[in-house]
Amino acid sequence: MHPTIPADTSSRGKYDLGLERLSKLILAEKTNLIPHIYSLPKHDSDRSDKLWRKYTRSGIFMSNGGVGKSFLSGADVREGSAIIRRNLDEYNLYRSDRPESTALPQDKVKQFLIDDGLISAASDREKISIEFSLGSHEAFTRLLRCIRDEEKNKGLFYPVGGYGLLVRAAATVETGKYDVCLVQADRERGEKILLSSLEKEAARHPHAKTLYLESKTMCGAIYSRDELSDIVEFCKKKNVFLILDSAHANMEFDPKNKFPDLVSICQEHDYNQYAEIFTGSKTYGLERGRVGFIILGDKGLAVRLYKEFFKMIGSMSDGPIELASALISSRPEERQRFRDERLQYHEYNMNLLIAYVEGIESLNVDPRMKKEIKKEIPPEYQNGVEGMKLIHELMRRG
Repeated sequence: MHPTIPADTSSRGKYDLGLERLSKLILAEKTNLIPHIYSLPKHDSDRSDKLWRKYTRSGIFMSNGGVGKSFLSGADVREGSAIIRRNLDEYNLYRSDRPESTALPQDKVKQFLIDDGLISAASDREKISIEFSLGSHEAFTRLLRCIRDEEKNKGLFYPVGGYGLLVRAAATVETGKYDVCLVQADRERGEKILLSSLEKEAARHPHAKTLYLESKTMCGAIYSRDELSDIVEFCKKKNVFLILDSAHANMEFDPKNKFPDLVSICQEHDYNQYAEIFTGSKTYGLERGRVGFIILGDKGLAVRLYKEFFKMIGSMSDGPIELASALISSRPEERQRFRDERLQYHEYNMNLLIAYVEGIESLNVDPRMKKEIKKEIPPEYQNGVEGMKLIHELMRRG
């Protein structure tokens, strides 16, 4: 489905009010909202605990403003069973002494990921495992700790133009730093990684056996199925572990450029040394909820990840698990409606940005939205910024 302009834009005011409230929260809690790159997993757990106790449970929505709205609120979760309400009221940090606490069954999580298009229904779900994570940062650093090997794998291939925070995390991870090997990206293809550069770097750094990619580059281009298939073929040939970050899944403006299904590609290549990270942060506005999943082709690695979580953090608190349970138990059609609404919201904001930079009469502004956008931009800003152009056409071509 391609998003259409909302029939009624009067509701935008409530988002402005929510953002004003959220801005005050961010200013008040700035030290608790900034990730600690030297200890992302432990800090994510602490951060979740503080924000749940102080804000989320009282009804403040969990989006940080990028999504503008959350699919679930603390109130939604608290409508569950008496056990859930007791867990959240007490907010127990040691779930292991509560056998009745909420669990996240593998089959239920897999069905959720299939329903939301992260895994193809045709894939062999018995060959994959799912691990819970406290968002993409925690998942990434935990994966790095579990697959690192001083003799065989202590280097990370990372595309130029990638997310800088994760590069620093890899270079400073507590239990074994990685040598970060930057791989050139192709600007003409939205800064997608150059396979020729990856091959050269692999020859130069034989102890680098991990590759990190984002399904959507920072520039906004989405890897095609063929491109990802070539990368998987390279990883299998060179014995490189692939980490694919799909935090922005289901947020594509163009239905022709959907996120590729990594699981089916890897199964076609008979390759299981991969992990795909999916979070509820971007798609469902659950940033402060710290809800995520890691899709794994190696069940042995899934066991190591599970043990490593409790080794580093000590326990799992109730809030993120109850939110994850509520998310995967929600109806697929409700999630689809939420995603469609958010896509309209994002597409409108993207066109608003283009109009500010290039002017309302820019050919790159969607004609359907010009009338509403003109109402929002003061006359003195309607001609754009002289000499500036955006590269969103490159992003659309993907």
